[in-house]
Amino acid sequence: MMLVKYFILILCYAYCVWSVSSFIEQGQRAQLFELTDNVVATFKITIPEEDFPLLKEKAIANYDYEMTLGRSKVNVEMFLNALKGVNFYKVYPGYDVNKLLPDLKIDEDGFSQIDVRNIMDGCDFNPEHYNLKDGGSVFFKALASNPEINLLNVLATVSSMKMAKNAKVLSFFQYMINYYNSGVKQMPNIFRRGEDDNDSFDFKVKNATLVVDINGDKKSFEKVTFKMAGNNSRLYGKPAYNLKIHDDNLYGRKQFKLRADGSEPTYLRTKLVSDIHDRLGIPSISTNYITLYINNKYMGLYLLIDAFKPSWIEKSYGDADTSSLYQCEYLFDFNPAYTDSCFNENKDVEDDSDLFQFLHDVYRAKSSADLENIFEIDHFLTEMAIDYLLGSWDHVHNPTTGHNFYLYKKKNGKWIYLSYDFDLDFGIPRDGYISISFEQFTKQLNIIDVLILKDPTRFEKILKYVVDKVFNPAILFPHIDELKNFIKPYVKADKTPDENGEYPGRLNTKATDLYSLEVWDAASEFTRVKTKYNYTYGLKYWILYRYRFVCRYYEMKCDPTYIDESYTFPVNKNVEYKSAIPVPPPPPPHVSRPDSSNVSTSTGSTESTSSVPISSSTKSSSIQCWAQLVGYGCCPEGTNDVYYEDSYGKWGIDLKKEDWCGITPYKEPTQDKVCWSKELGFPCCKGCLVIDKDEFGSWGFELDHWCGIQSYCKK
Repeated sequence: MMLVKYFILILCYAYCVWSVSSFIEQGQRAQLFELTDNVVATFKITIPEEDFPLLKEKAIANYDYEMTLGRSKVNVEMFLNALKGVNFYKVYPGYDVNKLLPDLKIDEDGFSQIDVRNIMDGCDFNPEHYNLKDGGSVFFKALASNPEINLLNVLATVSSMKMAKNAKVLSFFQYMINYYNSGVKQMPNIFRRGEDDNDSFDFKVKNATLVVDINGDKKSFEKVTFKMAGNNSRLYGKPAYNLKIHDDNLYGRKQFKLRADGSEPTYLRTKLVSDIHDRLGIPSISTNYITLYINNKYMGLYLLIDAFKPSWIEKSYGDADTSSLYQCEYLFDFNPAYTDSCFNENKDVEDDSDLFQFLHDVYRAKSSADLENIFEIDHFLTEMAIDYLLGSWDHVHNPTTGHNFYLYKKKNGKWIYLSYDFDLDFGIPRDGYISISFEQFTKQLNIIDVLILKDPTRFEKILKYVVDKVFNPAILFPHIDELKNFIKPYVKADKTPDENGEYPGRLNTKATDLYSLEVWDAASEFTRVKTKYNYTYGLKYWILYRYRFVCRYYEMKCDPTYIDESYTFPVNKNVEYKSAIPVPPPPPPHVSRPDSSNVSTSTGSTESTSSVPISSSTKSSSIQCWAQLVGYGCCPEGTNDVYYEDSYGKWGIDLKKEDWCGITPYKEPTQDKVCWSKELGFPCCKGCLVIDKDEFGSWGFELDHWCGIQSYCKK
């Protein structure tokens, strides 16, 4: 079996040289990544022989740790940071919060002045003091482990207090209260953030050696730090690793991440997102492929990923020994209260006043003019366009935190936003969000409101550029095909067990993220498949339907080949994932925003580009449930299980049709005396779901056409 695997690899070296570099203009990246465009390099790492069994032991131990104490540790820190963002006087009026919560040191403005890092240092995260098999008790014990402040008592107290109506708190703070009040006895489902520094579970050697072979050109390094790394990566079969070369460099790079991306089946997401950044010519990390050996044992295919480190800054910006590169892990809303959740890559720097001032200015900005001189706005808007197009929810848009990005102050005094960690892009795991506007996609952040939502003109111009330049099927589909052909022999070898039934590199034998070759192929195309995070659309399916929606909604001139609804594509029924709860279908093909540019708003003079008769919205005699307004049927009689609830009522599942259905009966609402959107040629909505806003008002979409949101929705 091993001979077959090596034969496959030899054939690949001999024949598998596809030109995948034409996607990116040469000279855009570090020399290392341009040299490895058309060849899968070999990285051979050697660690002391006595440490190799320990590496395998730690891979399994890390899994147990991450599922319990590791997750508890990050949740404790996130809870502390969330506490600092609460204005206790406004959120809990009528309570003597200083008496009820003395440990929080609430100041005269209502905010806690606790020292997060000091409290975390005082908590007990020693795995020997816990039963790691009992997730719930581990978390609560960790909360109560600091003798100076019992955070479990704090959580219990705030969970018993009633918030003011319409109180604004961070989603994670509300999540923790709901979790505590639910009485759930399992770990909160929030994954690890940040590198684990617990010596009992970490694996790190500083005396490793490295030999790199790039198409026969070998380079050796005698001083290398090799460590197990990653966040969620520790839950997968093939561990993630970090490398640091001392006193030398590999074609201009000293530090790398080696990832197998067990969160998704294709080995393509991180590579594609890196290539998209590089094609656009914006500062980012680059990615290519390697085969990895540790102590001459074949570990399979890995992604070689650049890293935002001081050495990267020096090469990219000529800023040696920078003191202004911060990795942000819990930066809620760019709020200066969370300055200490960003960590300076220069460990000698203790003064973070520059970062605090920047966050202060961002948090209080009223318009883009307030940020033009201190922030690379166009770069940030480009990153937001990429996030939106790829469904990238795990950066600033993470619903419980803001992380997976760096902030760097350039020599010109402007800060720049640098994102990384792309394995959950292209809709993993929130793939139901394929057909939504940016306003629906984003979360409430002042920086987004100021730079995009108040006036989206600049953002939408950049969005159109990104779509034209790279995010369209005509460009991405061929690149996916090239990459698939390029790595397929290595993927085959990766999924071929040895004579003992063991797969390359899968040191964590408890993990369940092994995908078949058929799943790899289908998930790279148009088939929805099961993943570590439930399921995801095929890569090309996501691209096609996001492209169609964006083109129509933002009224772009796009490729008619892919806009055409008759465009067909294959679906692999053998591995297609079908859940009990189906994903809502994409919106009708004619969905676009209302065009009022040619509409006269004077009374009695109405000229509309819409072909939908205004009276159609008022024909509600045949409507039996609210769901019919938005294109779904009513549930069969006797359907009581509620899977979702929104402004259109309660939703169930029609199992025969495998589709959503409405449970809540329709009741005619009290209409506004004057329908404001009627003058623009559109009826008024019955429901209150806002799809878009413009200078005229808020818009919904019912009965296959746009409609104006009525005033009762604002009450």
